[in-house]
Amino acid sequence: MSEVEKLRRLLSNQELLFNELVRKVGEVKGLMNEIEEILDDARRNLADIRNLVEGEWFKVEVACKSVNEVHGEDSFRLIDSNLKGFVVCDGVTNANGAVASSTVASAFKWAFDEFVAPAGLEDTVRNALKDALAELKDELKEKGFESSATTFILALTDGLSFYIYYSGDGYIYHFRGDLGAYATYMLPHSYGSQLFGYVGYVNGREFSLYNSIRVKPCLEHGSFLVIGTDGTELERGPKGGLAKFYEKLSKVKKGEMKLEECIEEYLENLKKSGLNDDATLGVIWLRRDNDEC
Repeated sequence: MSEVEKLRRLLSNQELLFNELVRKVGEVKGLMNEIEEILDDARRNLADIRNLVEGEWFKVEVACKSVNEVHGEDSFRLIDSNLKGFVVCDGVTNANGAVASSTVASAFKWAFDEFVAPAGLEDTVRNALKDALAELKDELKEKGFESSATTFILALTDGLSFYIYYSGDGYIYHFRGDLGAYATYMLPHSYGSQLFGYVGYVNGREFSLYNSIRVKPCLEHGSFLVIGTDGTELERGPKGGLAKFYEKLSKVKKGEMKLEECIEEYLENLKKSGLNDDATLGVIWLRRDNDEC
């Protein structure tokens, strides 16, 4: 073997070693990124624990009411365990929506009647919907129906965060506790937004599509989480239903009205103006000790 061939072989071996080294460095970088993600999760968990230890949690107040007189297809259930909140279901009209609405609402109520850690929320939601669909299938067979479907919004809190699961449409508004700002997380499809799925059966075919949001409230101010079916007409704008409800929330914040009264009065006024759909409205208030109640 000539010296040139030896050098070529040596060069080839060095290139192989270099490429292997580059590959290993890439693997190490990938591993470091994974470790950084794990550390970020750990930091967030430690922050939650620190908040709990230092008393940085909120008092929780929940209220939900319904005017179910147009189609009779809305359902809601209050949830009061370690997690507090409610589930709101709006049955799909022309698809025997009342059956699915009641079944899904009850399934979530039963699932969250016992202790559920935030880390186990996804499994609990999935299992609740699985149980609801199995029960709904039996009910439809008994009634001779092929279709029954509903939208839902499940809103929960542990006093530190909001956990929201939803399928379909409706209103989800998040007000800062001082009512100085708000965010919109979902609007009804009448706005032109997409109807994000539903749960149940349509012509015998099973559907179970949902999404989720986790929200960390402002620790300084707390939060109001406002949930409504599309019949609540909580449109934005100076003359919309949201502005009217905002005025009532302001009275709640000042201690001039109870949260439950605020919801009842809004729905009663909506009823007087002429309902176009069933209307269910709920609020979760995370507040400080010095906030009015």
